[in-house]
Amino acid sequence: MKIEIEKLKQNSKYEYVYAFENNYAVFRTFNHKMGVINSAGNVVIKPVLHIFITKKDLRIYSN
Repeated sequence: MKIEIEKLKQNSKYEYVYAFENNYAVFRTFNHKMGVINSAGNVVIKPVLHIFITKKDLRIYSN
């Protein structure tokens, strides 16, 4: 079951949830760290990154 973005935003853990792409979405916490969740709402990449840039053929991860 897909979690709606608005429902995730209402969860006090996430300041912002970006749109899902290929069943994954980047989220930002209130301390400006970013991570990734899957469509079930499970954290796939813990929020330890300050910048998380994704492009179709390019992925850059930075602390």
